[in-house]
Amino acid sequence: KIPYILSLPEIKTQSYPLVVMPHGGPIGVFDSQSYNPIVQFLVANGFAVLQVNFRGSGGYSQKLKAAGKNQWADLMLEDIYQATLAVGARADINKQNICSFGMSYGGYAALMLAVKYPQLYKCAANWAGVTDLSLYVNNPRLTKAQKAWIKKHVGVIDWSYEKLKANSPVFLVEKIQAPVFIAHGRRDKIVDIENAYRMKLMLEKYNKNFQWYEDKKGTHSFGTLSQSKVYFSQLAEFLSTHIQ
Repeated sequence: KIPYILSLPEIKTQSYPLVVMPHGGPIGVFDSQSYNPIVQFLVANGFAVLQVNFRGSGGYSQKLKAAGKNQWADLMLEDIYQATLAVGARADINKQNICSFGMSYGGYAALMLAVKYPQLYKCAANWAGVTDLSLYVNNPRLTKAQKAWIKKHVGVIDWSYEKLKANSPVFLVEKIQAPVFIAHGRRDKIVDIENAYRMKLMLEKYNKNFQWYEDKKGTHSFGTLSQSKVYFSQLAEFLSTHIQ
């Protein structure tokens, strides 16, 4: 009963590689069937794209939105996983070639899906994602209003350090089997780039297969057209290498 959107390339083939793209936010944000340039880019490059409006998403019902409270690292990820299984069972989807990709919370989810379900996700790409929940909730740049919102809707701000650590990709790198692509903007004021630096350090420590990209002028978004061109060309190459 979790709503999702599946976009397929126009080029006909026996089956398509799949990019699972969780949205950011995560509470109240949602994916719609309106034009999305990132989806269009991926589909034009031959990838099917799955957008899951997991619990906590807006745009559908208050019940769906409310169901996401305190589920940042639990049932939100389960919803994405179950939707991936359902779509992966289609004859026109190659279930052996599935990658996760997201931004902000979506980046966190992309990495955690690779941690929790290594048999399903063959690679993971993260732009500006949270990798260390303790760093996220203790960020000195957070305003009182932001902290209050996180406490009310996300819940992680009340977690013990051990629980934050147990649900942070940076401390779970040993479990990652798939290649990952870590990218971040140095001027990001929402998710500090320190998240990416810490992830890079741990990936190097455990000799994991990863690709790195740092946009020195980048913020939390993909930036200007020229900035986006550099990043998305690398993303397309990463995906094509691992699931095409």
